[in-house]
Amino acid sequence: MTVTTYGIDLTHFKEVDKFKIDKTDIKVYFNDPMIQLARMYSDFDTKTSTEKFGILSDYLHNNPLYVFVATNKKAKINRIYVLRGNPRKQRTKNYFQIDILNERSSNLFDRTDYEKDILKTIDKVNVGGSLFEHMAVFQTPEGKKVIGKGIKFWDYFTTVEPYSEIKSAVQTLIEMDLTNSIPSDYLLTKTEPIKPLFEYEECAITKVKEREIKTTVYSYDSLGKVKNEYPRTETDYDLYYSSTSQELTGVTTFPFFSSTDTKEEFEDGTRIKIESKQPYLNHYLKDIVIIKNPESGEIARIEGKLIIHAYSAAGHSTSDELYIAEFQKVGDCNLPVKIRFHSLTDVDLKRPRIVKQIKYVLK
Repeated sequence: MTVTTYGIDLTHFKEVDKFKIDKTDIKVYFNDPMIQLARMYSDFDTKTSTEKFGILSDYLHNNPLYVFVATNKKAKINRIYVLRGNPRKQRTKNYFQIDILNERSSNLFDRTDYEKDILKTIDKVNVGGSLFEHMAVFQTPEGKKVIGKGIKFWDYFTTVEPYSEIKSAVQTLIEMDLTNSIPSDYLLTKTEPIKPLFEYEECAITKVKEREIKTTVYSYDSLGKVKNEYPRTETDYDLYYSSTSQELTGVTTFPFFSSTDTKEEFEDGTRIKIESKQPYLNHYLKDIVIIKNPESGEIARIEGKLIIHAYSAAGHSTSDELYIAEFQKVGDCNLPVKIRFHSLTDVDLKRPRIVKQIKYVLK
């Protein structure tokens, strides 16, 4: 049976709560990602833990989780608040936003159709996570015991987010909206997509489906030999948003230059100095030089300095490391496949502090 509320199809949602804000009634509906993924992937249970968490993360970053429907007939309030992930916020804890819709929306799961009905979007929402109280898996007596606690799930340690905390955060924002008191800096400002400067950027955005980033941190003994290695692996599903967010891994693994950036070619024809106008790049990289393969003309590597930010009671400080991104052919694209950070004293580039190796899955 199709369930609709003010034009929203809530067939696959479950009503989980109702409460009042003054005289305005609020009904809350939950979209269980686990149920949706089982519908979308017939082989979901056979996938690895890493694949499952990657698919879940991608889904949460691009779909609604809770819908809060506010009605007050006397005050003529018919408003919908959709808590959904923001794909721009990669590898960030609080990645949810609230889209505010007046009276109706065409389709919650069709971003093109849905976005035309958005009145405004609250970008500052203190909500994140991977597992949530209202998921069916936590509705058993045993499941209810772990709500609000850290558990091992699909071989990962994560917290089951309690609904009470989500409700508190969203309720505060709904109250602000109903009283027209949302601070302007809470609202999402829409921006035009950044036009890429180099062909490798356009090729990757068009053809890369996902990528796996293996980061290894090294420590060395007094003789310069590797003493310890600390690897970790993460999966990335939206290259553009990851690269243009102000987040270290995204920016450094795929430097996304803009067509508005300034290029200065060296006389040898194989090197280009870049002066970027992009805040996400300037936050982490400086003294950027593109080095091209003299035979193919394609980018062989990017060199520069990594800006390391430190925050303490004394304030904000920065230090620098050497930065190198090495490229090679992946399908039809020429892409960065290895990123290295070196101490400024490691002039021979023999002892990287961090190495990031990237594998791509093409569309």
